[in-house]
Amino acid sequence: MKEFKIILPDHVTGEDYTNTGDFEVNLISAFGGFTRTTGYGAWDNGSNHETRIERELVHIYTVAANEPVDRVKITRIARRAANDFNQTAVYVRHCDGEVEFVSP
Repeated sequence: MKEFKIILPDHVTGEDYTNTGDFEVNLISAFGGFTRTTGYGAWDNGSNHETRIERELVHIYTVAANEPVDRVKITRIARRAANDFNQTAVYVRHCDGEVEFVSP
């Protein structure tokens, strides 16, 4: 088995787990389950040499996948999450360590 991660902002998933829509169901249906942990992220969202630091709490979904891992399926779930949660992009770390920002 291999492991991948999808990271979503806390404000779209919520602490009460009711705002996850079909996202968690999709992970369970596709891969059998997940572990959700909380983290903190920050990045520079500025432009034209202007720094604008963004900070947010995040939820990290860690998922075990049987080999061969279906990257298309992972990307499709992340793309749907970006769309459902109105995100510019969703952070995905694939099983091989490659990072992808998946847009709707």
